[in-house]
Amino acid sequence: MKSWTDVEVTSDLKTLKKAKFSESLSIKNDDQTYSIGGKGVWNNAGKQLDEIEAQFVASGFKWGETWARAAILNAGKNKGQFVSAGACFKENKKQVYTSEVTWDLTNKFQGFQGMPLLWNLAAA
Repeated sequence: MKSWTDVEVTSDLKTLKKAKFSESLSIKNDDQTYSIGGKGVWNNAGKQLDEIEAQFVASGFKWGETWARAAILNAGKNKGQFVSAGACFKENKKQVYTSEVTWDLTNKFQGFQGMPLLWNLAAA
């Protein structure tokens, strides 16, 4: 098991501008690795929490890997809120398929049947 923390503080040496805190945890079991992490960003000028993000990844399987991720709060420059789940499937050493389903929590994007549901599919 590995755990790591990242703290980033932005200041002009007089006042705190922004503070970012992220935590990650990775557990390896046989050939599989399970990782979970999150991030929060505090904006002192607005006295508010600007970002909350989370992710989970399970990898090392013979068939590929899977993940779930979310931008629960994002008042920063991208201003997107979503939840996603995806997987990467290895057919062989030369062919890989990746698919991810995303639900837009802001309802800005219309996808499947007019819902804020988007599907990405890629092959390489």
